[in-house]
Amino acid sequence: MVDQWGSTGRSQVRHGCTWWTGGLSWLDMRRGQPGNASQMLRRLGLGQIPLTHDAFHKLQPWRAAAHLEELSTASGVLPVVDKHICSFQRWLPGHLAGIAEPEHLKTIELFAAEQITCATAFLQWLSARNSTLASLGQLDIDAWFAENTERRRTSLRPFLNWAMQSRRCPRPLSIPAQRISR
Repeated sequence: MVDQWGSTGRSQVRHGCTWWTGGLSWLDMRRGQPGNASQMLRRLGLGQIPLTHDAFHKLQPWRAAAHLEELSTASGVLPVVDKHICSFQRWLPGHLAGIAEPEHLKTIELFAAEQITCATAFLQWLSARNSTLASLGQLDIDAWFAENTERRRTSLRPFLNWAMQSRRCPRPLSIPAQRISR
């Protein structure tokens, strides 16, 4: 059903407003502050801001935008997404914008793409073996290192170290030694 603004999404905003305003008692306290949540909410209602996760990731101040995005998700106005991915998507453009040297920016983008691609391939490989990062065992690591090139093994090391340090996988696991050649 299309609402008076010509959008089913705006209808969801109208129906979710009761829940939102109940959860946004601090709106009145912040009235008049530039970029505050009440102004964002008003702009959403007027259709000036698209009702998407991507639109929320571009708004400033980011804390107010993140809060409204969480309320929109909790009330069913926006689909549920991984909170960590949303935080990363909000953080990345600002971080990359702070890199002044074009060559440095290109290098960081290439490095990040390789790391993410390798970590993704590893997680997909684990899934194909009916395993997860949480159930990762030494046999899984040994099999990956036996089946892949030195470049892929080298690219996976930082991800495995991070996964063990952040307790996303069991500890301690042994990462095979890196071959050093001259």
